[in-house]
Amino acid sequence: MRRMISVLLFLFLTIISLTINVYACNSCGSTVCLLGKGDDVARESSNQKWYFKYLYDQVVWHDKSAESVNAQINDGHDVHNKTVEATSHFQLGRRVTDDLNIFVDLPYVVRTAIESEDIDHLGDKQRSKGFGDVQLLGNYRFWRNTDNAASLAGGLKFPTGSTHQKSFQGDRFETDMQPGSGALNYIVGGIYNYQKGRFSATANSSYVFTTKGAQGFIFGDLFSATVYGDYLLNPNSTCLKTHVGLDTVFQNEMKERTNGAKNPDSGGQSVLLGPVFRIEAVNDVSIIGTFLYPISQKLNGLTQEQVFEWTMSAQIKF
Repeated sequence: MRRMISVLLFLFLTIISLTINVYACNSCGSTVCLLGKGDDVARESSNQKWYFKYLYDQVVWHDKSAESVNAQINDGHDVHNKTVEATSHFQLGRRVTDDLNIFVDLPYVVRTAIESEDIDHLGDKQRSKGFGDVQLLGNYRFWRNTDNAASLAGGLKFPTGSTHQKSFQGDRFETDMQPGSGALNYIVGGIYNYQKGRFSATANSSYVFTTKGAQGFIFGDLFSATVYGDYLLNPNSTCLKTHVGLDTVFQNEMKERTNGAKNPDSGGQSVLLGPVFRIEAVNDVSIIGTFLYPISQKLNGLTQEQVFEWTMSAQIKF
């Protein structure tokens, strides 16, 4: 009966998530940034070795008038006029041992932008959508004691996503508007967990090494570091245990390159800060949500700025 309740609750939460239009960036590395958050330091042995997670990440951008961006393009700038971006992640994972976790991530990507180059269609909405690049990720906990744990993380992002989506005029989108990159990327990182009573904290860092993909385009390498902490409000509850806290993310993205030429209007540093909640609905179902606001954006040239970013995930163990 408890297992049936877990499944029904997870399906209900997933249906709610799928009814929301969500958008996310191709290089933000949100999947890696979330590694280790909400993990139990003890992570005792459990019969539930497999898990499925649905995660989405939404980024909203400061867009400009099509005419002003068109003028910048005519001045020789490689700029974008995005509105929202998202990746919906479908993840299947297994805890191979109490300390080793491996999962596959299949993303579905949607990108929208304002047409700012074709003078006959200035201001029209463009949309690209499709399955993105599959990721194989894992983390291994190599040390722990009563309150602390440390893990190594890493993986690969394979060039499986679509790279031939076209605009409504029939022209092929540039790679930064495609669901896939056409590149094989390498991911390395580390995770530190702390747990004491009702308080838990996680710090992680990661580096994404990018390679040349479709149309000679290379996304900039991405370094991310995050600090996350939460506090359990109702420790005596048998269900719907609720944690609230704060999440901070630092990102440093290198400049994009096309056929070896760097784009001066790309990359830079961002710091995002915002609240987080985590709910242990029942033993096998959990939910995590964050809302991140950019408190600092030191970007290169005319790189487009974010308005905010938020994520929501639901996970079931079986």
